[in-house]
Amino acid sequence: MSSRPAAGSATAGQRVGQWVDDSATGTWKVVEAGNGHVKLQSAKNKDLYPTGASTDAPLTLRPATSDGSQDWKLVP
Repeated sequence: MSSRPAAGSATAGQRVGQWVDDSATGTWKVVEAGNGHVKLQSAKNKDLYPTGASTDAPLTLRPATSDGSQDWKLVP
């Protein structure tokens, strides 16, 4: 499963789509965020992270924030 910006671009505000893919543009770096959470850093643009503005909102790429909207909990 891969998640990456639509059309392969990595720009702030770009919506994130999800599908099966083996492309390098669909890769993320897992970065510790504290309290058992991580942030997913775009491999294509290291300044951007998938961000959920609110519950059920589409994901968009945004610069790093500290408001929790980019924090993820990985569950095995």
